Amino acid sequence: MIYQVNDTVIISTFGILKVGKVTERVAVKAGNRYIVEVESGKIYDNVFTSPGDGTSSFINKSLTLAYKKQK
Repeated sequence: MIYQVNDTVIISTFGILKVGKVTERVAVKAGNRYIVEVESGKIYDNVFTSPGDGTSSFINKSLTLAYKKQK
């Protein structure tokens, strides 16, 4: 799934779930890399959509879809 700027997403960072908005999307060879600003104001870069990309933060697709359905 490709997220656009200002989309609300749920990211997992070291096992902790956080709600944030996509502030930037960059196309890279491995897919799309996102920069996400969470509710606390902290900015996470190098956020991918799968946990296997060697990053500590990733977008949880199933929880993001469930969250969007609830709104």
